[in-house]
Amino acid sequence: MAIDSPPLGMVQSRTMPDHSLPPGGSFAPLQLPRLVPQLIGRCDRGRLTISQGKVHRFVWFEHGRMMAITSSIEEEKLGSWLVERGQIHRRDLDEALRFKAQDQRLGTMLVERHLLTADRLCQELELLTLHLAARLTFEGGAYDTEEDRHLPGDAIAIDYEPTAVFAAAVQHAPDTGQFERLTGGERTWMATPHAALAELEGGLGGIEKFLLSQLTQPRTLAELRDAVPQKPREVPRALTWLVVQGLAYERSTTAVAAEPAFPPANPRLRQLLTQIDPRPRRKLVASGGTQRTPLPQEPELDYDQAEEHKTKAYEVLRDGGDPRQAHKLLAKAVEVAPDATALTVLAELEMHNPLWRPRALERLKQATAMAPNHTSAWLALANYWSLRLQPDKQRRCLERILSYEPRNREARQTLELLITTTS
Repeated sequence: MAIDSPPLGMVQSRTMPDHSLPPGGSFAPLQLPRLVPQLIGRCDRGRLTISQGKVHRFVWFEHGRMMAITSSIEEEKLGSWLVERGQIHRRDLDEALRFKAQDQRLGTMLVERHLLTADRLCQELELLTLHLAARLTFEGGAYDTEEDRHLPGDAIAIDYEPTAVFAAAVQHAPDTGQFERLTGGERTWMATPHAALAELEGGLGGIEKFLLSQLTQPRTLAELRDAVPQKPREVPRALTWLVVQGLAYERSTTAVAAEPAFPPANPRLRQLLTQIDPRPRRKLVASGGTQRTPLPQEPELDYDQAEEHKTKAYEVLRDGGDPRQAHKLLAKAVEVAPDATALTVLAELEMHNPLWRPRALERLKQATAMAPNHTSAWLALANYWSLRLQPDKQRRCLERILSYEPRNREARQTLELLITTTS
């Protein structure tokens, strides 16, 4: 089981650290998976202390990734977990603990003493991590952020993508009624604006994709079950997974429901759209015009149709229409008639889905190669590297803008903030 590669796709609505979040606070069930990526992106390393009743669990992180989840209670520690699951005997564990040095890793010692194979150790660590992540997901509590805290020397670090951990935890947790308890009753659910692009990727499972199609209008769990009479028992878990992934939200949850509409809520995308000439461009083949390099044959779309597709896509985005329609139009258009502006708008759309970010990166590279001084493309590329937590590459993009447009306020202010936060 590879936690970083779960079978279902994953989307994060906001991966940039939210500095308006307080370092400590409370959360309701199902909310922590959406908070963790924002909290752990605020500093290079540290620890989240999660208090749920009398139990304290700890999320250790470095550079935006979870390094481990540990617990204060004995039964959720590695040794007791292995004993409870019949992987080692209690007397063997007690003997190993007697001889273990303070900073020596228990798992490593168990492997060296041939009490456990390395493969089994990794499998059990993943299962224990999923168990702890499920507890963090299904229960409310309080959190506190401590910066510059290092993982203890006796703990085993496993590098995790936060969203992947919580998604896998929902998928693998035994159903003891918690999914029904968390999503049932009078609660109504809707798809978030970010779900539109997720459906296009095709990484969603069949039931999750169908539920999203139903959640364009408020729906209760009972109504969703009625829509899937063949798999009524699977609906609560699938709905929980969509909520944890940020693809659905409880309609009465004002914090999530108040997120701005998408798009053109993205300020940079809105500004770029205002600069686009609404008239379709035509190929310049007359005397004095610029001859375009012949494009590959496209049986379903010619150059003029591609330009019309772009115009229609921009109109859809300006009017706050369906981003799926705009994405389809632009994706087809740039195959036939790519230009820096269309590639940048398309990349801005695709960056809202972590699964599409490699594709967005290629589009932005193409845009900056076609138009080396296209500021919107460089700003989008800087944003991409910010999402990837690579400040050096982000800085180089901003410096590139200032090399030919030294008065660009957005690039200068972002660069100054970046220097301040990384120094």
